[in-house]
Amino acid sequence: MPEREPTSQQFWLILGLALLVRALCWLPGARQPERFFTDDAHGYVALARDLHAAYLDPQSRSFAVGLVRTPGYPVFLGALLGAFRGSLPAIVAAQIGLSLFTVWLTCALATRLIGRRAALAGGLLLALDPVSALFSCLLQPETLFTALLLAATLCWFSALERGSWRPAAFAGFMLGIAALTRPIGLFLPLWLAPAVWLGRGVRHKTSLLLCFLLASSVPIFGWMAKNQMQTGFPVFSIGGDSSLFDYRAAGALAEDEGISWEEARTRLWQRLWAMTPPAASAAELGSRQRGLALRILAEHPIGAVKMASRGVARMMAGTGLTALSNLVGDQDPETVSKPWKRVAQALLLVALGIAYLAAFWGVVLLAARRDLLAIALTLSVIVYLALLSAGPEANTRFRFPASPFLAILAGHGLSQVIARSRAKSLR
Repeated sequence: MPEREPTSQQFWLILGLALLVRALCWLPGARQPERFFTDDAHGYVALARDLHAAYLDPQSRSFAVGLVRTPGYPVFLGALLGAFRGSLPAIVAAQIGLSLFTVWLTCALATRLIGRRAALAGGLLLALDPVSALFSCLLQPETLFTALLLAATLCWFSALERGSWRPAAFAGFMLGIAALTRPIGLFLPLWLAPAVWLGRGVRHKTSLLLCFLLASSVPIFGWMAKNQMQTGFPVFSIGGDSSLFDYRAAGALAEDEGISWEEARTRLWQRLWAMTPPAASAAELGSRQRGLALRILAEHPIGAVKMASRGVARMMAGTGLTALSNLVGDQDPETVSKPWKRVAQALLLVALGIAYLAAFWGVVLLAARRDLLAIALTLSVIVYLALLSAGPEANTRFRFPASPFLAILAGHGLSQVIARSRAKSLR
């Protein structure tokens, strides 16, 4: 008997389950909204409350902060603050709604790339994913960034499937907005562009590629041009420059010379101040940070590889238990001394291990049928996010944008294992 395809009702059940899991994470914070905050969240809220001062008034004290944090999430947050009159529980509830849209996008992308069974299994895995549920309840840009990234990937696949320039341009533009939401997305258009050569039967590939790249450059270079006019430097994000300097370069130096990260960071700052004019602006300082950081990474390639490997391991092995502890009001969220936390950590690690095994099998199956386009639009995105997030500061939150792509691969692997098991049982 042939296996039946998943029905639309099953996908609606997945969305209902995703809502239930996220609502359970939301409830503790709804009673005490300060639990929705992270260390960075206060800065985002402050920017959202006065967008003009942060991004259009160089004389404002907030302007330097606006150079650190790109405007994507503050604009989104500002719109929600106005719509819900500053109610943080309502704002986070709206963000959860965006997370549900991400689950739907994941199912849609998996259906188009692989099939409905993979989409059903992948959607179910994402609906239950603790990292996706927990971090959608925090005032951080990852939820918006992930939705934009998935929507752009789906549009890019549609463009390659249909040979149409409109979805290609839309995909590129959304990736540009995603970069303005999280600067880690700055190079994603270039990373995904080669997928155009993997589409079968696509005509006018060069035209599609140009539409894609030109559309992505509009928000990115438009933002840099605006900063050039206001500061004299084509800054995209001082925050990205600072992260490259304080974490990646300092981490590589620490690994190579066998010193602590704090000592390496102190040395780099001493070297930076020695070559920086006393009256340097925030934009100029960020530019000099970027230049020095790139030189340090080039001088310490082995240290950079070691630093990145440790960062990837922390990011991919995280369970989200610290975020859960914060949301439920644990006074010591960083430890696992309590019995319930030990049990939760063990269960989460087992589930994570199963998901990774299923994702690995999904990649093997795609490679066996030579579906390079599906691999390029799933595994390569995960690799990109892992590599650019890998630093001493890497943690579980950085895995959030990769979770839907992991779920698609794991859903494919899991659905095939289940299908083969059922086929054997019917013999």
